[in-house]
Amino acid sequence: PKELGDHIVVQGGTFYNESVLRAFEKLMGVEVIRPDVSGLMGAYGMALLAAETAEELQKEKSTLLDSDGLNSLQVSTTMRNCGLCSNNCMLTINAFSDGRTYVTGNRCDRGAGGMIQEERKAVPNLVDVKLRRYFDYYLKKNIPEFEGKMRVGIPRVLNMYEDFPFWFTFFNTLGYEVILSDYTTKEQYNKAIDTIPSDTACYPAKAVHGHIRDLANAQVDFVWYPCIQHGPKEFSRDNNYHCPMVISYPELIKNNMQEVLGDTPFHAPFLPLADKKSLVPALVKALDFLNLKKKDIANAVEK
Repeated sequence: PKELGDHIVVQGGTFYNESVLRAFEKLMGVEVIRPDVSGLMGAYGMALLAAETAEELQKEKSTLLDSDGLNSLQVSTTMRNCGLCSNNCMLTINAFSDGRTYVTGNRCDRGAGGMIQEERKAVPNLVDVKLRRYFDYYLKKNIPEFEGKMRVGIPRVLNMYEDFPFWFTFFNTLGYEVILSDYTTKEQYNKAIDTIPSDTACYPAKAVHGHIRDLANAQVDFVWYPCIQHGPKEFSRDNNYHCPMVISYPELIKNNMQEVLGDTPFHAPFLPLADKKSLVPALVKALDFLNLKKKDIANAVEK
């Protein structure tokens, strides 16, 4: 305390507290000076520093927007969880048309973005990569000539996620346009909730009903949702038997959504997707209403 001398001036809003002030005096052993504006002295200091900096930057262009800039300014707002710690703060991210962003809702600087975020190595969202690879990549390849061709509706549900690349390529090779239902949303789910016969099914299964309604509204020529017992074998594993709910749900849809489907044909054949040799004759039988040649179906399967 003696190193600080006998004449001490304190600053900061904390010293407005009489107890803090007196405790400091007792600790120092001297009577200190507390200006009336002690809580504002830091602000005064920053103002002086800003004034000095402003003199140095007089030739620089102001970052404040002019009237034209304000009129053309556009702001889009998104919300997401931070995910950088267990607090998992809900961030509100305001993105401005000039490229800047402003983040609120963060409890620390980590969620504010900027330099701290940039230092972190970007980790790809593999779920997003997987979905884009499954759907976006293939849908962009829809053949352009569909004059007089049928539109095949495929629901974006259950095992049809992983099977979609195959079915898209299969029907595209045969010359048909593939129409995919949208991603699952609460609104989509609620629109078909009246067609769900049992609440004991898992949510992904109950969500199927909304996708089928979407495809019926899209006026496709037919909905293709086959029953698949076995998925492809991976390496030496033999546990490729699908969940009974996954296998049988197309049958449930066929028997519970006739009114929703209306005149839209719904095809849910049992197919041995994991057995290529048996798959071709099974598809020939299942697609007999299209009058396709066996060699064309076999060629589409090989694609």
